[in-house]
Amino acid sequence: VDIFMYRNLKLQKCVALICICFCFLSAAITAYLSSVLDIATNWEVQLVCPVVAIIFTYLAYARMKADEKLLRSYDRIR
Repeated sequence: VDIFMYRNLKLQKCVALICICFCFLSAAITAYLSSVLDIATNWEVQLVCPVVAIIFTYLAYARMKADEKLLRSYDRIR
């Protein structure tokens, strides 16, 4: 969803930060429930997906921030 919001950069950055928060929450809940319930599954594999999502979303957020900085520099030139 965040990829297709390229026309509204402020909303796109907000959605990316919300996604990062939800990924942290998902990883924390998964770790807590797997330790409390003593599930016999390999819960480390289940933690990989939110961590990878956090990394890629952070990289996307950093690029959005760089794009915003570039756009502001072009506004100063005009």
